[in-house]
Amino acid sequence: MIDLHSHILPAIDDGPATMEVSLDMAQRALAEGIGTMVATPHVNLRYPDGLEEIGQRLESLRDALSRARIGLRVLPGAEVAVPRLPDLTEDEVRRLVIADGPYLLLESPLAPDGAPVEPAVQQLHALGLRAVLAHPERSPDFQRSPERLQQLVDEGALCAINVGSLGRRFGSGSRQLAVWLLERGLVHCVASDAHDAGRRSPALTTGFEEVARELPEFARHADWYTRVAPAAVIAGEELPGPPPAPRRAKTAWWRRLRR
Repeated sequence: MIDLHSHILPAIDDGPATMEVSLDMAQRALAEGIGTMVATPHVNLRYPDGLEEIGQRLESLRDALSRARIGLRVLPGAEVAVPRLPDLTEDEVRRLVIADGPYLLLESPLAPDGAPVEPAVQQLHALGLRAVLAHPERSPDFQRSPERLQQLVDEGALCAINVGSLGRRFGSGSRQLAVWLLERGLVHCVASDAHDAGRRSPALTTGFEEVARELPEFARHADWYTRVAPAAVIAGEELPGPPPAPRRAKTAWWRRLRR
């Protein structure tokens, strides 16, 4: 599988503090069936000065993986916050794209009063780039007006939901919006957003198991969300035709009575 959103680089943001933890994350990813991870450290107002360090930490991690004989492929990227984007030059923005291609992971604001995403998406489009919205289901702004995500997707943005949202890790609001997006065919990738090797470890299958009974078609097409579509993103290509939008399974009458 391919994980498009991870904080695996050491000592650069709120991800692993040491290289040892980064290597533990890599081993956990392989054990979970992930062969490729995109390193997407935060580029935001809290971590504004890490642009030069991202490339250095990536190379250090790759060297450490090679020495430890851990066969995980780690590709470049970043998770860029909406308020940070206007401060970046065009050259800096292009250095932060996923795998040196046309896609950039744009963080959906988690603050209730976060800046609107639309101007940032338009800025990227003006540069010939496309936004991949990170965890839109966790954004209070999108939870209040989810129909805006339909418009953003119509304009070319992609949605990469967190697998933890499907397992209620981030609350009922995040899960409800994730399911709403899935039912409307607005989800393009499922990512781990891993930060460590324990509580927020790299794993992509758990969320599919969580919703298998509710959205069985989604679980059956897990390969598209974790391999096919992410592979197109890292290759800089258009996504292939998606599977049918998953529908809720019908609930037996006696199950409804037990609720």
